[in-house]
Amino acid sequence: MSPESPAASVDGRTSWGLVGLGAFGFDYTAPPEGRRLVVSSRTHSTDIVVEAVQAVEPTDQLSVGGAGSKLLKLLQGEADAYIFASHGTCKWDTCAGEAILRCVGGALTDITGKDYDYGAESNHRNKIGVIAARNNHGDYVQRIPQSVVDALQAKAKM
Repeated sequence: MSPESPAASVDGRTSWGLVGLGAFGFDYTAPPEGRRLVVSSRTHSTDIVVEAVQAVEPTDQLSVGGAGSKLLKLLQGEADAYIFASHGTCKWDTCAGEAILRCVGGALTDITGKDYDYGAESNHRNKIGVIAARNNHGDYVQRIPQSVVDALQAKAKM
């Protein structure tokens, strides 16, 4: 892959992983104990997104553009959770980052904790939002209010 390739990261790195072997192409710094830094959308904030982020009681929040950039923040230890309670991403936005995140023991699911289906017949939109974490994924999922889940599920039926 050439540095001009759109698949290359902004700084010219390629990140990759293999389950059982780990992930490479980035440096990881363990987060401080007790930190709950949440990364979310820089440009697609709604009342539902804000409610979901506030529900996990972040110690700090970071707004970043691009799903891949948010997932890289998790991989590097610069953020603890990626929460996006909206149908604004598609599976091609999250699949590569999810694969690498899983190589280091993390998870990316819909906002209810359900894995996304990447099969040929599946819908390409992440209709029930995204919640990802390198550690403690289930803790973040449990904090999402039912009102957020209901709102996303209602939108998904439209």
